[in-house]
Amino acid sequence: MKHEESSVKLLSTDLPINVAPLHLSLCRGRELKVDGCVFMRVLKGDAVFSINASQVRIESGMLLYLAFDMTIISVQDAELDVECLYIDSIVTGEIFFNITSSAFWGFIYASPAFIPAPGLEGYMKRWFEQTQWIQKKFASNVVQATLRNEVETLFVVLAAEIEGMDTGAGLPKTRAWAIANDFITLVHRHYARHHDVAYYADKLNISADYLNVICRENLGYTAKSRIDSQIIISIKTLLDTTDLPIKAIAEHLHYENPSYMCRVFRRITGQTPMEYRNRLRP
Repeated sequence: MKHEESSVKLLSTDLPINVAPLHLSLCRGRELKVDGCVFMRVLKGDAVFSINASQVRIESGMLLYLAFDMTIISVQDAELDVECLYIDSIVTGEIFFNITSSAFWGFIYASPAFIPAPGLEGYMKRWFEQTQWIQKKFASNVVQATLRNEVETLFVVLAAEIEGMDTGAGLPKTRAWAIANDFITLVHRHYARHHDVAYYADKLNISADYLNVICRENLGYTAKSRIDSQIIISIKTLLDTTDLPIKAIAEHLHYENPSYMCRVFRRITGQTPMEYRNRLRP
């Protein structure tokens, strides 16, 4: 198969928040790019995505959450009709900070596509109807202020639903947590070209040692581990969804020496890239 270098950018818009019906025509091996996050209500069709190297089946009736820190590739050709909520990176960062439910974020990243309970399904249907009506009815400045409130309410409802209506205070967020979140954002954007902790520490105006302290205390792992994890996810995804040779994958991820990339992959996964690619093949 010929690898597609281009990617699909979901609901590209200059607006911080946008709600719209969307038809997606997806090609196998095509990456889906998200700036900020996208929340979808799937109306028709089915698809299979590789999300952070795990296969996720998408079907009519599901809710689907996709974010900037996910590597998303379509595993098959597919057609989807969805209602789509797009939130830009700035508003997404604020929502990440304000929604303190660890249970919610744990669930949404473990199960980015899920079938809502009947009550939540009815709420989501009304929510999309109402927000699309708002967009058609009012001026842009009024729309954005109103949508911001609607989006915050939506995430509070989703968090409460997933927690079983437990709306406790959750985990406190500090300035260090915000730096850790900014670090994750930077890694997602630059991991393919920059593999060293010092690059990200410089971008955040802190030392590499302090960045590691922040990551350990707020994320539970070192900064280097997060960078390596994102790289491994990308390698696995390319191995699973394309026929790219190892040399081409190394070039895509800016490794001058493919053998070094293979050593990194084996150190972390216990397998060579070719052993991983061939694990499910007869």
